[in-house]
Amino acid sequence: MAGVREIDLGPDVTVLVLLAVVVMLTGIGFGSAPAWRAGHVDLAASLGDQARGSAGRHVRQRLSRTLVVTQVALSLALLIGAGLLIRSIYNLRHLDPGFRPEHVLIFDMAHNPRNREPVALARVAQQVHDRVRQIPMVRSASVSAILLFSGADQYAPVRIEEYPASLENVELARFNYVSAGYLETVGMTILDGRSIGEQDTETAPLAAVINQSMARKYFPQGSPLGRIMEIADPGRRGKPIQIVGVVRDARYNNLRAGTKPMFYMSIQQSPRTLRGIEVRTTESVTGIPEQVRHAVLDVTPDLMIRRVATLDAQIDETIRPERMLANLCVAFGVIALLLASVGLYGVLAYSVAQRTGEIGIRMALGATRSAVLRLVLGQSAAVVVLGLVIGIALALATTRLLSTFLFGITPWDAGTMAAATAVLVLVAGVAAWLPARRATKVDPMVALRHE
Repeated sequence: MAGVREIDLGPDVTVLVLLAVVVMLTGIGFGSAPAWRAGHVDLAASLGDQARGSAGRHVRQRLSRTLVVTQVALSLALLIGAGLLIRSIYNLRHLDPGFRPEHVLIFDMAHNPRNREPVALARVAQQVHDRVRQIPMVRSASVSAILLFSGADQYAPVRIEEYPASLENVELARFNYVSAGYLETVGMTILDGRSIGEQDTETAPLAAVINQSMARKYFPQGSPLGRIMEIADPGRRGKPIQIVGVVRDARYNNLRAGTKPMFYMSIQQSPRTLRGIEVRTTESVTGIPEQVRHAVLDVTPDLMIRRVATLDAQIDETIRPERMLANLCVAFGVIALLLASVGLYGVLAYSVAQRTGEIGIRMALGATRSAVLRLVLGQSAAVVVLGLVIGIALALATTRLLSTFLFGITPWDAGTMAAATAVLVLVAGVAAWLPARRATKVDPMVALRHE
């Protein structure tokens, strides 16, 4: 119906960030007020007003300690989850993808040609390729039917003359049509034979470069160079394709997924609409996108650049869910850690204020400041250790939910758990040190006077 607007009710990053900020400010506000109040109790007044053996005070103290234990446990579980996700992202970004993405720009193209004749498509691909690689600061360039890490796929049924199983049961292999210089531009490595080159024209014999996985599968005992394959579909059946090179395996859509059999053919020999332009540049890329845009428009108005990105950014986009979840875990982990430290400080400060008389008597009877310090820190250690035990158990039970987001690391990684525990112990130690140090400065005479 006209005039009706659709409302997107799906999750939004802005809403999540706003919610996190509200939670953080609310938690800090409600957690800091009692902690500040407890940390500024007048010792003399509290000693004069306190009722010895008050059951209500002990109930409040137990409740406060229970809340701190809960905060410590949740903090540790969130920190462990954040650590696992951060290490997974690190493992993914330092994984060798099989090509060199640095200094590579990719152009996502929309191609709607008015003339779809193969000769016309081949001419446009060649002219765009020629114009782009003449741009200053462009070291090499190529065009392709599928962009790397774009999420697009195309498979073809292949038969290999010397692989009997493929003759009986047609098997699928991924493929891409590319221009000369494509493998060099994206930084793939030729292991044997040659790359797709300028000699692979529409009048030349059909040629293909296969990857290692395809070579291992079909030619485990010898070199695939010079062997014949064919694409078993009605349009190309019976057309022999000679294997002229073997390229190193490379990931193409997903860093997690293993490589599958794949081959590359010249876009001049099988003309297609263009989906991508790849450009390897010098270190500076300023102005290159605009120059590529002009070069494309000079060739044909049927091509439009929809998006420009570095190949590194294109790869990063595929791990965005992991990054977003890691950021949320870090944010909420820090909030929970802050609340736990504030709560611990408040509980100990209040306990020191309530036990000032006891501390004064101990010091009057000869207790040293270090003994008083150990007394207060021991009280905090019991709370923190209990929270750590519960937090580790909670993490072991819940990190399995993160398994689909993890890479190269188990949900029960000991190193990550140890690091998160160390961070929490350090922060809790600082929070406990302040009221403990304050307890060592109690004047025994003042405390005993109010007793």
